[in-house]
Amino acid sequence: MKGSQADLRNSAQRWGGASTAAAFLSQFVGDLPRWAHLDIAGVADVGRDQKGHPGATGFGVALAVAWIRRLAARAA
Repeated sequence: MKGSQADLRNSAQRWGGASTAAAFLSQFVGDLPRWAHLDIAGVADVGRDQKGHPGATGFGVALAVAWIRRLAARAA
């Protein structure tokens, strides 16, 4: 992941692995005791509709909202 143009580069291909992405992102979380990488790109896109418009499933949104609500309830 050492870059020639920058200190660090995301070296994964278009369909890169979740482990590579998590390793890349781990460089930016500092001393956080807990963090998560949700690799949802593959299931987030449903292709195009009949008019050619891109479609998205919203996959992962409910999970993220529930997780944030749970964290907020614990902090209250």
